Order: sequence, then structure tokens, then C-alpha cells
Amino acid sequence: MSGKKVLEVNKVSKSFLLKGNSANHLKVLSEISFSLNEGESLGIIGKNGSGKSTLLKLISGIIKPDHGMISIWGKVSSILDLGFGMIPELTGRENIDLWCRLEGKATRGRTKLLIDEIVDFAELWDFIDQPVKNYSNGMYLRLAFAAKTIIQPDLLIIDEIMTIGDVMFQEKCKTKINELKTAGASLIFVSHSMSEIVETCADCLLLANGQIEKSGSARSVVDFYLDTNEQHPVEFSCLADGLSYDMLLNEIKVEHILSPASPKIYYSDSFNISMKLEKGGQTPACNVIIYVYDYKGLVMSDSVVYRKQSSFIPAGKGDFNIKIYFPPFLFNRGTYTVSIEIAERNTVLIQAQNCCKFIVSTDEWEKDEPWNSGGHFYPFRPRLDWVAQKVIET
Repeated sequence: MSGKKVLEVNKVSKSFLLKGNSANHLKVLSEISFSLNEGESLGIIGKNGSGKSTLLKLISGIIKPDHGMISIWGKVSSILDLGFGMIPELTGRENIDLWCRLEGKATRGRTKLLIDEIVDFAELWDFIDQPVKNYSNGMYLRLAFAAKTIIQPDLLIIDEIMTIGDVMFQEKCKTKINELKTAGASLIFVSHSMSEIVETCADCLLLANGQIEKSGSARSVVDFYLDTNEQHPVEFSCLADGLSYDMLLNEIKVEHILSPASPKIYYSDSFNISMKLEKGGQTPACNVIIYVYDYKGLVMSDSVVYRKQSSFIPAGKGDFNIKIYFPPFLFNRGTYTVSIEIAERNTVLIQAQNCCKFIVSTDEWEKDEPWNSGGHFYPFRPRLDWVAQKVIET
């Protein structure tokens, strides 16, 4: 989005002195640079310790960079923790009044209107005159979010806190954020929830070891992050309570059918998920069930082997190579994870959660087509037969 610049971070670095060792410093951020314009939304993701929270504290002015410069144009509101500077012994109303004074909104009439608006949004009329030290985490969140967004900031900074609180209030917060963005406010949002990042932000930064590893559209960066978190081969053994079956599931992997050496699966490609099941002599007949999840963790499909016989894998000892075929033109571009269960009727014998993943890429010929130019990407995209008949008027 074009517009006036709200934030510029230019070659910012930050280190912290290691406790008990005056000679050593821990470098948390190194030469971070990016900018944000009016109305833009930026997600920041990365593993714990990658520097996300430190970066937000630097932008919020809580701490200063060792090197580099941070320039901000406009009013900033930050929600970095539940307390947001509240004094526990004061009531909610007294904390809001103090906050209004610190924000320079201390006229009696203006303060009363703000307090009423904040309390209405937070739905805390029954508790606003109680000391905030008696508030639950959810009540803290309501008051913090309402107070920080009601002033119509030019830049709103949120650190993970949106996952706290009941579902209804989370939806209320999302609606408020969208209203602020529509009004021209910019947003920086840190979360470990990839679905929240994609739904809330247009762009994204991936931090790794204090540096920007990748930047771009939120969906492309999230897919890259999920792809680079490699899953190592794992063996899954029988887990049913009270049973001691000798069963082992291993060598689970995704196989490109036409080009086994290709690391990419395109929308028009077919592929297999293969595995090996090792069974001892006293093991029962069993079935194979596969679940496919999208980046939000929602089940996109579940499938048991289609058959007329009562079981897929016979009872008794044996090693079985199992392949599950996925046809082309089924999944849209994105990252998908797979879970597998080996079951005997209603008893799950082996459960392999998130045991492998596959990434579907856009075919080269359609990368510049309108449907791949950005925006939302839905998990299924089946190839359908279309018929267009011209109506001949008589």
C-alpha cells in the first residue's frame, strides 16, 4: 500500500549483557532494516529467542538500540503484556484516568468520554471500580486493548496477547483492528499462530538468529517458515493402553510420482505418501487412516482406505509398504501437514501426529494470473468441467 511513511527501522542492532559476566554480550538483533507505510500491516514470526519481542520493545521506545535508528511518524500504541503499565493497587477507572493524563487527554469532559468508551468496549462496568490486582488475565486484556486502541493510533503494536481471552472478545478485537486499518492505522503483530498472521497481516518478516531471514507477503513467508521447520524421520510404535502389540510405523515420506528427484509438487502433479508398517506375529488386522491439515491446523480431509473387506492390513507377522495416492488438481498452493493412524476397529494402535508435510506450488504458467496475484488462498482447488452455452434467441 502506498502512502506516507509511519515507521522506518534502519540497521538496528541490540545486545544484552550476560548476567554475571561483564565481558560477554548476547547479540539479540543485528542490522535489522524495514519500513511501514500508512495503513500497512506487518506480521513478525520466528522461533522463541529470534528477537521478536526485543524488536517490538525497541520500536515502542521501552529500550534503546545499540546501533541504528528507529524513526516514527505519528502516535504509537503498544500492547506488549497484560499489565500495559497499570498500577495494581489502583482501580480500573483510576488507571484509565492516569493513562489519559499521561497521554495528554486530561480535560475532564474528554477523560469521562474516553473512560465510558473504554469500559463499554472492555465490558467491565461491574469491575471498573475494583483494584486491577484482582482482575483475571482476560479482564486485564480487555482493559489494555480497549485503552490502547480507543485513541485511534497511527501505529498499533501487538505482541501475542491476542490469544488470551474468550473467543467472543478475540473476535471483537479483530473487528476493532480492521476498523483501525480501514481508517489508515498501521499494524505490527507478533504471534506464534500462523493463521492469525495470515488473516491479520498483508506482509510478514521472519526473524532467525536476530536477523531477517525472509520478508514478503504473509502467506509466502508463513509457507517458507513451515517448510524450513524440517521434520526428522520418527518411528511410531503401538500406544494402545493395556496392549503389547509388536507394531512399528516408520519411513513416512512424500513421493513425487513423475519426478521423484523434484523437491516441488505443483498443483497439476500427483504424489504419494508412503510408509512402512512392521507387524509382529500376534498383531491384529488393522486399517490406515490419514488426516490432512492446512496451515491453520484445520482438518482438510480424512480418509480410511476404501474397500469392501473388513480390514486393509491382515493379522499376523509381516512388513508392509503402504502408499497413499493423491491425485492432481486437488490442493491449492500452500503447506499441508499429515497425521496417520493405524487402527483396529475402534482402537487406535499407532498415532503419528504431524509426521510429514507436503507443499503445493503454483504451476509456472499461471504464476502471473489474477488468481495468483495475492489475497486469500483456499485449500481445495479441484479441476472441474465447465460448459458455457450461448443462448440463441428466436
